[in-house]
Amino acid sequence: DLKYRLPTTGYALRFDALDFAAYDVFVLKRPNAEASYSPVRLQEAEARLRTLSGEDIDRIERNLIAGLPATERTYNRETMRDALADYAAIGPAELRANLAWFLKEIVPAAEEVGSRMCIHPDDPPFSLYGLPRVVSTPHDARVRLETCERPD
Repeated sequence: DLKYRLPTTGYALRFDALDFAAYDVFVLKRPNAEASYSPVRLQEAEARLRTLSGEDIDRIERNLIAGLPATERTYNRETMRDALADYAAIGPAELRANLAWFLKEIVPAAEEVGSRMCIHPDDPPFSLYGLPRVVSTPHDARVRLETCERPD
């Protein structure tokens, strides 16, 4: 939820794993989405879906796919499924290798100009839409840092 109302009358971002699973499996109908969830989570998601109004589903969809960060493109269910299919062949090993290559190329250039690099941990620290994650645990973070560790 991009504008979750807090009891203090403020707002916050809020991730609801059941809403996400219900949307992913039963609304977006991502191919093989069921494999991303436990049988219990699938039952809970289906039960949640039955409690949602059409307006609730529209709001969840807007929050999850209508305007993804770092892009000006907007998505609908079909274009979102197509975009996810573009990444179907990229597993955790491929994503880690790609990130390692990027870090080895960019960190020295950043150091030359006095820039410091950082990486934000995966939030949430588990796969979404079946896509791999690379900084979900302290071990992941250590490995990423070691990738670009410099002797000096």
